[in-house]
Amino acid sequence: MSLFDINWHFKWHKLTHFVSYVVKLMNKKQQKIKLIKEQENNSRLKNMDENSLEYAITRDKLIRQHKLPEDPVVKSNDDYWKQFK
Repeated sequence: MSLFDINWHFKWHKLTHFVSYVVKLMNKKQQKIKLIKEQENNSRLKNMDENSLEYAITRDKLIRQHKLPEDPVVKSNDDYWKQFK
């Protein structure tokens, strides 16, 4: 192995470590941004009127993004419908 080959190998090794480091930093930054957005959405939802359209839309978006659990299925019964007869 020549001196050139050793030098090139060393530089390649340093470059791959640097790229790996940058990727790890970017992943951490993306995770922080995601967490901040989730916290903003949750606090925004808490400050809204539950009867507003904006609340319903925001809540629906959070459910579709799997950040809030889906509403439980309510089993219907005939008692509800009998009141309209």
